[in-house]
Amino acid sequence: MEHVSGCPKGFSKNGKHCIDENECNPPSEDYNNDTETPHICGENAACINTNGSFYCQCGLGFRSSSQRINFTADSPEKCIDINECLENKDTCGPNAKCNNTLGSYFCICNEGFVTSTGVERFIFGQGVTCEDRNECVDNITICGKHTQCVNTSGNYSCVCNPGFGLKSGEAQFTGNRESCEEITDQKATTDQTATTDSEDAQGAKDLCKINKFICGENGTCHNATNGGHRCACHAGFTNYGDPQGRCTELNCDTFASEKHLKMVIPGLQDAVALMRTSCLELSESNTAEQVDGEALLETLLSAIDRLLSGGPLKNNKEVSVLLDLVETALRIIGPLLKHPETRRFKTHTGRRTS
Repeated sequence: MEHVSGCPKGFSKNGKHCIDENECNPPSEDYNNDTETPHICGENAACINTNGSFYCQCGLGFRSSSQRINFTADSPEKCIDINECLENKDTCGPNAKCNNTLGSYFCICNEGFVTSTGVERFIFGQGVTCEDRNECVDNITICGKHTQCVNTSGNYSCVCNPGFGLKSGEAQFTGNRESCEEITDQKATTDQTATTDSEDAQGAKDLCKINKFICGENGTCHNATNGGHRCACHAGFTNYGDPQGRCTELNCDTFASEKHLKMVIPGLQDAVALMRTSCLELSESNTAEQVDGEALLETLLSAIDRLLSGGPLKNNKEVSVLLDLVETALRIIGPLLKHPETRRFKTHTGRRTS
């Protein structure tokens, strides 16, 4: 059928020639801002001009209500939003949440996880994954004083150090809702009485199951016959003879080489030999009663006093070796002392409090 111009439908007269009519051209310059004049293909659709005609396609993130890719302007089709989150529930990958938007979507990592590239939002195909956030490393004070922070997948927990506990009686906590307080003799007696009464009424509790961190990450918990528990430390770890204490790393390597120490700082090899023997006894024994912390401290300070009586150390290497030795030794000796504070006085080391 020809138009009044004499040209076929879809064409218009230009002088003596019929040229294609671009139906996709907006009807006016103000078309984009004119809310009363609808787009020829409707909302969320694109118009594609052809020679003498045109067709419509839904925009990215939308789909025709008839499921057809191409349609005409006078057809009843509408372009509706594709909910990518419903159609592919795994589009964001593990540990992430999918959020649908009009014509698109975005992914956000779940709480306790962060993106591998540092971006806040991402979509499939960008190579971004959600990785566990180690709260214990990101914030070393997250649990407060007298605690150990234990990182888990997507979360963390706080466990009180040996000798400390929570008012609530819980084995662990998160955030700043609670704090670890020193367990006094009176509180321990009260708690033990309450526990005994409760166990008499309800039966013995399996402490190893109630608190899987009770022995630390390097100890195995065993239920004791009296209803309590016992921690068996793995090789290289110790609870300093406290059968219910958490197992911590015990490094005896510092005391392993007397010859090396003799070359660097002569005069300390006897004290080092005693420290090594005591260290090995702690790592191999279930009790620390045979290791005298007071005697170890006296031996260590006496050896240092004799060493310093000859004058200052000669170089930084000697100072570094001595400080490393003292630091490691005090870590072993400290928990073995009978009193929380002890004083020693030596001619060259002065008064020491540990």
